[in-house]
Amino acid sequence: MRVFLAELASVETRFPGEIERQGRAMLDALASGARRAGHEPVVPEKGGTLEEAVEELAPGCDRGLVVAPDDLLADHVTLLREHTRDLGPSPEYVETAADKLETLETLEGEVPVPALDPGGEAVVKPVTGCSSEDVRVTEEEPGPDEFATERVEGTHASAVLVEGKAVALSQQLVTVDDGRFVYRGNRAPLRHPLREEAFEVAETAARAPGTPGGIVGVDLVLGDEPVVIEVNPRPTVSIVPLERSMRPSPSRLLFEGLPRDAELLFSGEAEFRC
Repeated sequence: MRVFLAELASVETRFPGEIERQGRAMLDALASGARRAGHEPVVPEKGGTLEEAVEELAPGCDRGLVVAPDDLLADHVTLLREHTRDLGPSPEYVETAADKLETLETLEGEVPVPALDPGGEAVVKPVTGCSSEDVRVTEEEPGPDEFATERVEGTHASAVLVEGKAVALSQQLVTVDDGRFVYRGNRAPLRHPLREEAFEVAETAARAPGTPGGIVGVDLVLGDEPVVIEVNPRPTVSIVPLERSMRPSPSRLLFEGLPRDAELLFSGEAEFRC
C-alpha cells in the first residue's frame, strides 16, 4: 500500500527552523512506522505548498495523512479527502478540537479541566495554537482570541490515542521562562501512578469533538488527578520518542490497527529535545 504522508512545516519554507525540525521528526516517525508495516510512504519534497503536494501526490496513493497546526489542519484534511482515503479524524473533528476554549467548555462536568476565567494570576493562551506558542502566566486580561484558565500544578503529560484508545503516556518537557511556557520536548514512556486514570480521562476527552480517528493527542497535567488541558486532533511530537521506545509504535498501530490481545511493550526510555 502506498501512503501519502505530509507535514506542513516540512513542505513549506515559511516556518522557523525549530518548528520545521519538530514537524520533520513527526513525519519521519510516521514514515518509519509505515515502512515497518510493509507499506511505501510517499513524502513530498520541501518547497511549494502543502496543497500542491496533496494534489500532485495523494491521488497515486491508497491512504493519506496530513499534519499541520490545528487551526490550519481542517482545510488540508478536506483537500486530502478529495484525492485519497484519509487516515486521520474528520475535518469537523479537527475544526472543533482546534478551538481550545470550546473544547474545555464542552468537557466541563465530564472530566477534570482547569477553571476558566479564575481571576488574578492565570494561564493565558490563544484559542487556537500549538507548541506552547504565546502561553503565559499573567494577571493581565486575555487579549483578542485568547482565554484564561487556572494554573494546574503537576507533571505535564501527553496521552497518545489510536482510534480513540489510549496507548501510551509521555512527559512533556515544559519550562516557564519569564512567565512564558516554553516547550522543550518529550520523554517516553511516562510511568506514572495515575496512568490508568489518565488513560480513562484522555479517552473521554478525545470523544468530545466527535469520533477520534487515527492518532490524536490529549495534553494533561497529572497532580492530585489527571486534568485535561487540550485535545490535539493529530499526531504530536510525543510520537517521536515513542517510536523508539514502544512496540508496536503508535505510527505502526495507525497502519496495522490495534492488536486484540498482544501487549504493548516498552524498551527503555527515549527523549526528543527541542
